Amino acid sequence: MDCRQATYALGLLPPARRDGLSNVPFSPPLRAPNRGSEVTPPAAVPLSQAHGGYQPGTAWLDTRKPYTESTLQYRCPADEAVNFNESDPAKRRVTSFGVNIFMGPNPADWFADNPSGIPPFGHEVATRLGAKGSELVYAAELAEADRNGTPIYPDHFHAEKWGTNPSTGFGGADPQYDLALKRHRGKANYLYADAHAERMAFNQTWRASGEGAVLEINQYDPGFPHSSSGWYQPGE
Repeated sequence: MDCRQATYALGLLPPARRDGLSNVPFSPPLRAPNRGSEVTPPAAVPLSQAHGGYQPGTAWLDTRKPYTESTLQYRCPADEAVNFNESDPAKRRVTSFGVNIFMGPNPADWFADNPSGIPPFGHEVATRLGAKGSELVYAAELAEADRNGTPIYPDHFHAEKWGTNPSTGFGGADPQYDLALKRHRGKANYLYADAHAERMAFNQTWRASGEGAVLEINQYDPGFPHSSSGWYQPGE
């Protein structure tokens, strides 16, 4: 009953236990949408097309549903967000599990010399994922409310905004208002791009030095490290 269940939404877990954990059911055979034939899981998680998920049917888990016969779990029992039954569908929380925005296609208007210092998204995933899938977070547990106390409803999170890039000043966001960092005894569940999942402390997935000059760990950006300091440098 945790983020590992989201593994089955991706349709990538083979019928053999990957992490040695008990009480995790095996995934049934995959079937192509609207067909009866079994299909072979892809070697790596495809690029996510999700950037929304504000209403039922559009969340990233919904896009994976045709590829699995499992009943997908959209809500973690420990998620106490108050907007799962929100009357306004535009503010209704659809899932406890958010997809990493780096898994989306590269924005059409992105360019290497962009002065904001926004790292590249999709094309980096496509070219580098094969070697780093086991170290790249695909989805994680969403926080219940943002910095202002507003209930969170998107189905994704913006890891590219965490910390402040010392070269450009881009960022400034605090991860605790995107992800539930300590929902499970001080840890949280993370789904990786090779379809395995782990329960771990957030600072094992992302960490900047005390003064922020060095980005020491970043398992969300497939292009990391971008420089000797880890941060993305415009023009890279």
